[in-house]
Amino acid sequence: MEAALAILAAAVSAQVAAKVLILGALFGAAFAAYRCLPTGGFVPRAVASTVYLMNPFVYGRLQYGHLFLLAGYALLPWTASCLRQIVQRPSRRGAIIAAAATALLGMLEVQLLIPLAVLSVVAVITGLVSNRQNWRYVRDLFASLALALLLVATASSYWLIPLLLGSGLEARTIAATGQADVNAYSAVGDPRLGLLPNLLGLYGFWAEANGRFTRSAARCSRDRDGCCSPPAFKLPLRGRPSVGHRPAHCLSRRFGIRDRSKRQPCRADDSLA
Repeated sequence: MEAALAILAAAVSAQVAAKVLILGALFGAAFAAYRCLPTGGFVPRAVASTVYLMNPFVYGRLQYGHLFLLAGYALLPWTASCLRQIVQRPSRRGAIIAAAATALLGMLEVQLLIPLAVLSVVAVITGLVSNRQNWRYVRDLFASLALALLLVATASSYWLIPLLLGSGLEARTIAATGQADVNAYSAVGDPRLGLLPNLLGLYGFWAEANGRFTRSAARCSRDRDGCCSPPAFKLPLRGRPSVGHRPAHCLSRRFGIRDRSKRQPCRADDSLA
């Protein structure tokens, strides 16, 4: 994904490449939610698409520049739909498609594999309960799931093996994470309603508690590239650069390519809000 983004930035400009990623993720999320709803006509599908796209989770990550997370978020409905197809009609072809979608999701944002795993467990249990007397179905389902897991593990071995050996970027990040980091980046609750209602409403992003989305708190500060960055900016788990709220030449420097757009240097009074 990063290589494709770098090639596009070299062909046109880093600013255009970033906008393509943002718009592609947003439209992809809306379209995926519309198409992957299991049942219903235009109205319920349109409601699902609107809710999936226009919510605090998407706004917060877009505002903070977590673009690869949003790209994975757009892919999540497709991946869940592929796994649902395996549960409904186990087959080798369905397992291959679901494995490809799952591996791609892990490449974009590994943490999205957690909600996908929860959805998968619920779907598998539901399928087994509904077809508990059909032993052929049970056999085919476990065979398809085993094939899908094997393919996902093979495609993800480039980051999964270093993680298990404790030598990869993810392993080093986890090892360096202490209680202070957990407290700083944990979900926040509503002052009156508490944590659970806040999470159910897709709020709770840790930056909400630090005033990161207010104009006064989002003043421009220079990073090592001389580009605008939010205070205490932190890279995602996979170490991918965040390109949100950055001039085009910042993206060019990150990928080591030449940007054709006109540079706009960061000023001390610039605001990211």
